[in-house]
Amino acid sequence: MRNFFVCNLLMTILLLSGCKDDPIEIGGQGKLTGKVVEDLTFLPVENAKITVSSINTTVFSDTEGDFVFEEVSAGDYSVSAEKDGFVTQFEPATISLNSTTNVVFELIVETALNDPPSTPTLISPENLSELLDIEVLFSWESSDPEEDSVLYRLEIGNDKNNEIIEIKDLTDTIYTMDNLFYGTKYFWQVGVNDGINAEVLSSVYSFTTKAVPFNRLLFVKNENFLSGIYSAVVNENNELIDEFKVSLDGENSWRPRKNPVNNTLAYLSFVNNNAHIFIMNTDGSNKRQVTSQKQIIGFDYNELDFSWSPDGGSIIYPNYDKLYRINSNGTELELLYTTANGNFISECTWNTTLDKIAIKTNDVNGYQVEIYTIDLSGNIIDVVLTGLAGAAGGLDFSVQGDKLVYTYDTSGFENTSYRQLDAHIFLYDFNTQISTDLSENKASGTNDLDPRFSADESGIIFVNSSNDGVSENYIYTSKLNANSRTLIISNASMPDWE
Repeated sequence: MRNFFVCNLLMTILLLSGCKDDPIEIGGQGKLTGKVVEDLTFLPVENAKITVSSINTTVFSDTEGDFVFEEVSAGDYSVSAEKDGFVTQFEPATISLNSTTNVVFELIVETALNDPPSTPTLISPENLSELLDIEVLFSWESSDPEEDSVLYRLEIGNDKNNEIIEIKDLTDTIYTMDNLFYGTKYFWQVGVNDGINAEVLSSVYSFTTKAVPFNRLLFVKNENFLSGIYSAVVNENNELIDEFKVSLDGENSWRPRKNPVNNTLAYLSFVNNNAHIFIMNTDGSNKRQVTSQKQIIGFDYNELDFSWSPDGGSIIYPNYDKLYRINSNGTELELLYTTANGNFISECTWNTTLDKIAIKTNDVNGYQVEIYTIDLSGNIIDVVLTGLAGAAGGLDFSVQGDKLVYTYDTSGFENTSYRQLDAHIFLYDFNTQISTDLSENKASGTNDLDPRFSADESGIIFVNSSNDGVSENYIYTSKLNANSRTLIISNASMPDWE
């Protein structure tokens, strides 16, 4: 009995010692073949690494996903298939003597085991909300089940133009944007991506910015070699409170002139390299072209100016040596005046009380300047400036029509680049026929340009810049009876204050 027990124990130990990774040697060899495909599409997977446990042989699947091990000892094995981008898979295989065993691997794409981030929940601004500002804080929430690193994409559109603002690769769930359009409905959406799954998009929310403030002050700024029109709010001390862009990005727009009657403004812009007059609302909407048959043209596009009629229903503008009037809707083009000597008309302004128009004429180089007034029949009434060398311009009537501001380069300098060295602002009194210098406190080496009467006509608004012609421009205000000036806007020009 004892010998029987010992024999059984030895048999058990021998059997247990054979339970390793090594295959059970049945004897002889067989063949192992197989195929590797994608889990869902069943398309072949090329260059998958195939490994058989317990032997030191590795093969790779071919273009059809097939592989073969020619001589494998008979026994039980674990076969693996692995490739970057897929989950490694194992399949059992029993190799029998002089026979072929076939296995198939259906590899799962690694991303199939990774869940996407949660759909972003939009928090601020609330859907359909009406904001009190044009600076907006966007915020949202989202999470990732595997705590993968995620990037957000914020997309913003509006009902004013076709522009879509896209901010990519955000790592935070808040983003602040300023200088949005006033009185505009915006739409926004957030997408989140974990770099593994497809982007997950939120719902689309909308909000409306506050209405356009009542802004009397307009000006021009140059950005990326283009001129854009801006509107500004100033307080009773002529201090800048707020400003926003009115014209569209990518559009070259300059010389804004606000309509004295309704809430529109006219300005200049190019069409096929020709300057034309356009009109739009003060918030930048409802843009329409006024001139077409006869463009506004003369000595220099930057020196050209036009004027609204007193009733705001039509516009007068220069075309070489001629002055035209056209209705604000682009109809009824009428020739008002032609210069007697063929000189170009560069600027004009129409008095809001009297049927009197002031014009500035010059030769093809911008010189031989004359400033005078005419009636609607083209008769010359007053001669303000004539017979002087140098540049001049910047005409604006007072409301009563008894005064006119203009600029004149007192250096009398003339050259082909139309550089001015010492431009002063003068106030001409039609009753006394005397011009008063308003630039006595101007810094030397600078020019005072583009004067306009302030809204209450107690002072003027104007541009001061270095006479090098390339430095930054500054917009100032000054009281007519005070030898002082106040800076209100930097890097700006062509002001208009109605």
